[in-house]
Amino acid sequence: MNPIVLLATLRDHKIWLTSNGKRGGRADFTGLNLGAMNFDNANLEGACFKGASACFTSFEGANMRHTNCEGVNFYRANISGVDFSGASLKGAKLVHAHTTGRKCSGFRVPPPPPDIVPGCMYRHLEAKMGYLCIYEGSTGMVLTVDPEPELHRYSMLHDDGRVFYHELHEGYSLEKIE
Repeated sequence: MNPIVLLATLRDHKIWLTSNGKRGGRADFTGLNLGAMNFDNANLEGACFKGASACFTSFEGANMRHTNCEGVNFYRANISGVDFSGASLKGAKLVHAHTTGRKCSGFRVPPPPPDIVPGCMYRHLEAKMGYLCIYEGSTGMVLTVDPEPELHRYSMLHDDGRVFYHELHEGYSLEKIE
């Protein structure tokens, strides 16, 4: 996306927000390549990023409440201090996104199940809320469980031979296969 077009889009979005949708226009980045763009401290509330590629993009301190981020690839994106309250993140790829010490808000994360045991087989249960859900219904062997309790992350060797890191969140759980 051209930086001049980006600035115009953000200006129209600001007008849209302050006029309660009567003037300007809601920012729509659906399917766009936003790689290496800078959205630091931007008020992106209600914007649509569905299916966009946001690799290496900086969103530090941005307000992303009630945004549609379904299917967005946040690979190596800076999401430090971002507020995702009410955002739709179904299918979003947040693996390797970084927060540089400032936590994001808006994620509802339950405590990890106490029975995730490396070396055991599990299958994913369907997410009720859809947050960060990437591999619903897959099965595989858990390899590692992150020792940092706030991350709620584990790695899994899937039946197809690929290894992925998964994050636990509301409505997302594992069922042990006996």
